[in-house]
This record gives sequence, C-alpha cells and structure tokens, in this order.
Amino acid sequence: MTAEWRHVSARFGTFLSELQPTPNERYAAWTAAREVGGLLNRRFFRPGVDVDPGAGDHMVIGGYGNGTAVRPARAIDLLFVVPARLRLDAGVMAPCGRGEVPSLFREMIDLLGSRYAGVEMSREGWLSVLSDPGRSVPGDSDRIAVRVIPCFARRGGGYRVAAGGGRVGRGPWGRINPEAELRRLDRVDAAGHGKARDLIRMLKAWRFRSGAALGTFALELLACEFVSVWIYQRQSALFYDWMIRDFFFWLTAQGGRALAIPGTDEALALGDVWCADAEAAHAAAAEASDLERDNRDEQALVRWRRIFGLAFSGVPMPPPPPVLGSRVVPWQALAAAD
Repeated sequence: MTAEWRHVSARFGTFLSELQPTPNERYAAWTAAREVGGLLNRRFFRPGVDVDPGAGDHMVIGGYGNGTAVRPARAIDLLFVVPARLRLDAGVMAPCGRGEVPSLFREMIDLLGSRYAGVEMSREGWLSVLSDPGRSVPGDSDRIAVRVIPCFARRGGGYRVAAGGGRVGRGPWGRINPEAELRRLDRVDAAGHGKARDLIRMLKAWRFRSGAALGTFALELLACEFVSVWIYQRQSALFYDWMIRDFFFWLTAQGGRALAIPGTDEALALGDVWCADAEAAHAAAAEASDLERDNRDEQALVRWRRIFGLAFSGVPMPPPPPVLGSRVVPWQALAAAD
C-alpha cells in the first residue's frame, strides 16, 4: 500500500458498513411489506378470474428492492399489481381528505385502515401504511411505513401508475419498469465491482445531511450513469475519496437535464435547485481528498462530515488486505514522464 491515502479504504468501509440497515430493520421491513401485500392480494385478486399477467403480485422496489437501503430504514416501497378488470374509472370518484380519488383507491384505503392504525395518501399517489413490527421483531418497537404503489401491468413489460394517485387534475398515467432499472443497476454495479450501490448509499446520506432537492430515484440514475463512465470504476475502495470528489464535480454540470427512465420512453427532469448543494459538496470533497493523500486524518474527517454528517464517523475498521499497486497524482505522473 502507498504511504499516502493510508486510511481511505478503512474509513469508507466503516462508513458504508454503518449505513447498512440492521438485520432487525431488514426483517421488520420485509415482514411488514409481506403482510400488507398479502392483505391486498386476498381482497382484490380472484383466482381463475384474474388471468392477466402479474395480477395480484406485490413486489418490493426502491432501496430494499435493489439493495441500496440505508439507515434509518423505516420505510419500504411496495408495488401492487391491480387486476386489469379493476382499471381506474375517472368517472367513479370517492371523497378522500380534501379532494377526490378513484373509488378503487378509496376501497384500498378503507381495507388497509381496517387493519392498520395509520393509512394516508400522498400527493404522489402512494398509500402510506404504518405497520407495527413489534409483534414479530422483539425489542424493535419503531413503526415501519409501507408505501404502497398501485399499478397495472403493461404489455411488453413495466407498469402504469397514476401520477398524483389519479386525483382530478393531477396529470396522466406514468410508466415505470423496476425490472429494467434493476438490470441496469446490476450491470453497472458488477462492472464497477460494487461501486454503483456504494455510491448510491453514500449519496442518500449526503441528501439527508444537505436536504438537496434530488429524489432517491434521481440519485440512483445519476450514480449509474457516472460509475459507468468513471475512469477508475475498476479500482479498489482506495479510490473512494476520488469517486466522491469526481461525482460531485460531474453533478454540478447536470442541472436542467432530463434522465431517461430504464425500460420506458419517459424521462425524469432534474431541475437545478440542488446545484448549490452539489457545488458545496464538491468543494468539501476536493479538500478532503487532498488531505487524505497527506494522511491528515482529522482535517479530512471535518470535510467528509460537511458532506455526510456524523454518519461519517471516521472510526477505522481493521486494516484491509494490502492493495496491489498504487495510484499516482496525475500531475506527478506527467512530471515523471518529462
């Protein structure tokens, strides 16, 4: 291992380890999702009647579905495939809070409300269900939010979800394809030896610390795009400080873009209100990576915490195996060539 950057691998390894949900958190979340999905399936799916592909299926998506969940992991996203015979009828509406929603949504809310204490509908059309895992996870009394996304299967793959939950005036149907998203993430993550998922987890910590107005899905798409073209994607965790620095430098130029959504013909608009947060993160990461090169541990830790908060503890894990080879600062390499 080189004399420089002695602590980068261990420091980022500790950080990523601490971001992982605990076994109890994972078990509670998956148990809650399975119970909510099973309840919806028993109510809306009719064996022998609903023969359309995927009808009645419920699948976990988001961080728990693609392996990028981070602590505190108190929410799990569940896609529920509604049988085709129950397609939303815009003319059949039912009251819900301050407005109206399709009667199917009202029926789901009533069903879930009969089993769970807290059920509400978000502006995005998710049915948020508060489940108590204490019955099945001793010592873990925190409640799990199961965010149910009703959808219909599409021919050729993917699903249709109602933008705004089908509320009057909330816009048209949207398309998603979680299977295509996962295939892309798996492909990029494998090529980069796990860097795509590691970067997504760290970006979630940054968003939590900074409040940057970038959704989790946008961060996932951005991380995949960046890692797939990053020059050091096949290097070890010794390069993680450079990965964070280079990602935020790249991100500052992405304002106003629209990202293609895998498996669909739709795009996700990024906006640019988060650019100042990205610029601040890049400045801190650039300083931190220079300090890491000189093994100035405490000063580097201060900069990393500006990006990730106290989740970046800086407490080293046992030293990793020696890294084959080393890296050289680009301008040093050029000087040597002369």
